[in-house]
Amino acid sequence: MIIGILISISVGLIAGLVVNYLADVLPETRKLSQPACQGCQKPIPWIDYILFKPCKACHKKKPLRSFVVIIILTAAAVLMWLYPPVIGPWLGLLVSAYFGLIIVIDMEHRLVMHPISIAGAVIGLAFGTWRHGFWMTLLGGATGFAIMLAIYYFGLLFVRFLSRKKGGIDAVEAIGFGDVILSGVLGVFLGFPGVVVGLMLAIVLGGIVSLFILVFQVARKQYKAYSAIPYAPFIALAALVLLLLGRNP
Repeated sequence: MIIGILISISVGLIAGLVVNYLADVLPETRKLSQPACQGCQKPIPWIDYILFKPCKACHKKKPLRSFVVIIILTAAAVLMWLYPPVIGPWLGLLVSAYFGLIIVIDMEHRLVMHPISIAGAVIGLAFGTWRHGFWMTLLGGATGFAIMLAIYYFGLLFVRFLSRKKGGIDAVEAIGFGDVILSGVLGVFLGFPGVVVGLMLAIVLGGIVSLFILVFQVARKQYKAYSAIPYAPFIALAALVLLLLGRNP
């Protein structure tokens, strides 16, 4: 038991480091490269990056997110070792790291990167085929993509309608095309009809969080009409809830 916990802590730490690294370099360079300081943009030696040392050039410290990701994924690895999800602890950690990366990048950059979505589609296709069968996996991906594509175009029409009605207001699209692709990835992970439940859960989570943000902004007199929040994190959270806590085959 103790050895298993130590192994899970080590694997969780590695997963956290990988997620932090990808979240730091991919949005900036669009490729795997040496990490750089977010302040002065100078390269950081690998050993300093791994040990969370401040930048030697400008002394900028690592962002709080780096520590939060490490703590969450390490704790998740231990919990999934002690209380394995239906998909198993190691596959559960892989899924957590993947969707965690999507959450971090979208919250920080309002970006769902296509290479990450493609990687998720490959992983999800293998995972979904194992769990749901090949055809139900493909149907799930197609359904998720189609449903979100319809919502995406409806959102475009709604934004154009508001812009014309209000005399050219600067309205922000609530859903980007990256969210459409990510919904297809969600579909291959969950299969059909699980993807329908996943999208409904994502919409509910997004609505609840949006309501809290709205109340907070109104209370602080900071409300701004037609503002948007990142939507990919809710798709990712819905996937994690259903994959890690679900019991259906």
